[in-house]
Amino acid sequence: MTSARERGRDEGRKRKVMKPRTAAWMMAAALMAWAAQTGVGAPQQASPIPGGIVATQENPQIEGHDLFTGQGTGAFGRQGCHTCHGRDGRGGAEGTTPDLIAALPQYDAATLHRALVSGLAADGRTLTRLMPRVAVSVAEAGLLVTYLATLPRRERQGVTPGTVTICLWDAPKAAARYGQSLRNAVGRKLAGGRLHGRTIAFLPAGKQTAAACLAIMGLPPDRRAIPDAMRIGLPVLYPPVPVEGGEDATVLRVFGGATRTLAAALGQDLRQRAVTRIEVLGAAPEGLIEALNYEIPGLQVTPTGSSAVLAFAPPSDAQGLDDGLIYLFPTALLRNTPPPKGAILVIDRPALLAHANRLDLPPSEAHADLAATALLAGIVSAGRDLTRSGMMRALRDIPLPDHDFTRHPLTGTEAVAILPLAGAADRLK
Repeated sequence: MTSARERGRDEGRKRKVMKPRTAAWMMAAALMAWAAQTGVGAPQQASPIPGGIVATQENPQIEGHDLFTGQGTGAFGRQGCHTCHGRDGRGGAEGTTPDLIAALPQYDAATLHRALVSGLAADGRTLTRLMPRVAVSVAEAGLLVTYLATLPRRERQGVTPGTVTICLWDAPKAAARYGQSLRNAVGRKLAGGRLHGRTIAFLPAGKQTAAACLAIMGLPPDRRAIPDAMRIGLPVLYPPVPVEGGEDATVLRVFGGATRTLAAALGQDLRQRAVTRIEVLGAAPEGLIEALNYEIPGLQVTPTGSSAVLAFAPPSDAQGLDDGLIYLFPTALLRNTPPPKGAILVIDRPALLAHANRLDLPPSEAHADLAATALLAGIVSAGRDLTRSGMMRALRDIPLPDHDFTRHPLTGTEAVAILPLAGAADRLK
């Protein structure tokens, strides 16, 4: 009997000789399924911080973390120590920025307070003017000392001599399907082998698991899950959902799909067509319309009199859009519903779709394959002394098809495809 995978490969071979419109339909169906599985555009609810870590006055570690990473409300609220000293405190981000962990034995709350406020080191030296003077209290300096003392251990969370543990979002069902694809891809690539003597273990993400994981992967259950994980310093690796585009690349990596990048490409296309009034069908990605207003000052969003439609939901026949300018996003595609004539397809992650075409896999499985490749290569490159920051630095230099994280540290690519639906399949191979 022919297996499902063999039948899928046969269909893939047939696709290469189909008429362009038929090929475009098959690509549209794959994109629609991808959008449905990842829940892009769906209303979402907030979730608790992974690991159950809550910022309170009784939690000095998280308060110290907030001060160190610039997430506090006081003097450190604008820029954290990690900007120059690195998330691991080991320095080097700005030339000869010192290693805070190595220097920590010289400091207590009082001497660190003096260094931050007056610029005097523990031995009395005057610190360089590149080191900001910050109006902190002795108590805040003490929180930093406590936090820095725990930082080396926090950096190695999820790493033991025999195992690297990765948290995995695996609920609801769509996340479970993607999570299984990721597990399968990692298992297939490892083939029973080890990385620096360690196996890879996946642990379901929950309120008590963040401290046990090197990083977190999978399909987030809601739009708050990613910033909540980043909030506590847990690296988020390649979630298959759009991001805003200004997130901290020291704790987040994605494969394209930044809203800012999409807005810039879409804004350029709309300007070239002299579009100043648009209609929006369905739910646009969070922040996209605001970003478009930045790209096209004075852009009007109106249900009537528009010269272009951004369709994030399937347009109905009654809307009479066949002769108008309509931009179709993956969430607007339905397998059995013809798109309007002359529709323009907008794809925020064409590099991923090209990877899926090369592997002859559905986009979700291709994404999991690429994420698994990057994860394993990053762990190998980071070396035996594996840490969260070391892995994130290594991931920046991993060569991946159509992605360059040295140029684009957060997304790896700024490619966006905006092209007629009828010819899209051949252009995106």
